[in-house]
Amino acid sequence: MKLVLDRATNLPVQTTSSDVIACNGKCVLELPPGVSVTLSPSSYVLNAGVEDGGSVTTLAFNQWLAGYPEFAYVYHNLFLNADGHNALNFGTSEAIGLGTYSARAQRGAIGAGLTLGAGTVALMPPNPTVSGGYVSTVNVDILLAPISAAATDRFLPWWSVSRRVTTHDIASDYGVLSGIVEPAKQTWERASPVNVQVYLSNDNGVNWTEVSWMTPKTLPALGKDVKLAFFNMSSEKVWLDGYALLF
Repeated sequence: MKLVLDRATNLPVQTTSSDVIACNGKCVLELPPGVSVTLSPSSYVLNAGVEDGGSVTTLAFNQWLAGYPEFAYVYHNLFLNADGHNALNFGTSEAIGLGTYSARAQRGAIGAGLTLGAGTVALMPPNPTVSGGYVSTVNVDILLAPISAAATDRFLPWWSVSRRVTTHDIASDYGVLSGIVEPAKQTWERASPVNVQVYLSNDNGVNWTEVSWMTPKTLPALGKDVKLAFFNMSSEKVWLDGYALLF
């Protein structure tokens, strides 16, 4: 299921199962498989800028967690506000495997207050001299509030990847386009999760393990300091619309 938000207000306006969604003035949030939400006039995503316990997205990810009794906690990030964006590491390089990587990604400001918001995080495509885009997350200590979990070695990861297709505006009185007036249009298209290669660490980036989408993974040792790293493995720019972990 996808949740469609008004871009200016972050209010939810629609749910849909479509993988291709017109998104002028809107942003699209994909939810994990099996999750279903019903919107009402009082539904919201952010309350005074905060994703609280009554948020549609918080309720959705709690519903996802409830389907996996093996796990007790869920952490999710859909980049809904500045806190979500600050969970991305755009500063410090990470040593992962045989390489050291610095962020090669973008994010943007949206809405009346020009705040960082959903649907604006993208991993750049490769070019003749640079590999595909990459970004990691900052460390999350799962022992601390508001998570307050115990150290663990068992996780189930989820992430959402998409593309954007944008047409040009037309206002022409020449040739085959004469008399055509059309605005630019942008479309959100779901992309396969395998377009992004993901690594997980539970020791603050000392050791990394490759993980697969929606597949439980046991890491080599118990740990509390959790990070993720995302690599664009496709030949084009892709958007990272969110990620989550069960543990």
